Amino acid sequence: MGKFSNLRPAYGNYTKEINRISLLADDLWDKGKLKQAFELFQKAANMGDSTGMFNLGYFYDLGIHVRKDKDLAIYWYKKALHNNDIAAANNIAIIHKEQKDWKKALWWFHKAAAQGDGDAFYQIAMIYHKGNGVKKNISKAKMYYRQTVGSFYVTEDTAEKAEKILKKLQKK
Repeated sequence: MGKFSNLRPAYGNYTKEINRISLLADDLWDKGKLKQAFELFQKAANMGDSTGMFNLGYFYDLGIHVRKDKDLAIYWYKKALHNNDIAAANNIAIIHKEQKDWKKALWWFHKAAAQGDGDAFYQIAMIYHKGNGVKKNISKAKMYYRQTVGSFYVTEDTAEKAEKILKKLQKK
């Protein structure tokens, strides 16, 4: 078995505890108990939970129970991303998009898309379609709209919007 075989059960219990804390935090959030939810997300994040990290970023991003702080939001989103939360890169990109920093937004959307985030493909398509911070390029926009529609990890709403835009662009 080896010298470290006794660590496996302890690690399993640790993981179960993190999951328990995260589920409790989600439940509290759903019930509007934001202070308690935030504290539990903090605890989970400090234990290495990427969902807790992501949700802390989200709370700071939107100012849920805390003062809105985009820098802290990005800090927590990056920690979540380094712990394999693919949605974090897209949220970082959206912050840069809101700030009209198109170069950074596009970079982060590409990072999210490379990890399979279909909504990021849509955002890239919109940037090229509108020419935000880049030269307007309908051909590239179409390519990214198609990737949005074909993506496994895309919201239904985003996929439908991409399909409608593609149909309009085909008619031109």
